[in-house]
Amino acid sequence: MLISVALSAQKNVKDITRSDMLETEIPVGAKMDNRLLSKMALEVVLDLKVQPMKLVVKTAEYISWKGSNIKDARSSGIIDTLIKSLTANNWKIVFDEKDNKVMWLLKDNKPLIVMYVTLKDQIDLYVGELDKTPPVNFQ
Repeated sequence: MLISVALSAQKNVKDITRSDMLETEIPVGAKMDNRLLSKMALEVVLDLKVQPMKLVVKTAEYISWKGSNIKDARSSGIIDTLIKSLTANNWKIVFDEKDNKVMWLLKDNKPLIVMYVTLKDQIDLYVGELDKTPPVNFQ
């Protein structure tokens, strides 16, 4: 039984090349994690960031990259590549004033929060669609 639960959970982690929420191609090697506990943890982390602004996360995606060659998100190029792709796809991007690993995105009245976390051999990307536009200057 435990093996079938583990195998079922692994089916909820899939290789992806595109994020539906971000509406763009994403860097190679990404995995989408749709496991229940991962989604719950993701929502808690994003809620902590948006609640002070009286925002609500409607839906979220958890994307990760793993590998021994990942030391820092900026030097690996993953986040920079993603930002270039988002900009090319007409997303307006504003980095959070208090946390440079948090970005606010806006496109066609669709507001998102994007947050990344770097670990020793992993980069986690948390993406949440918001109920309303955050009070930041998108210009």
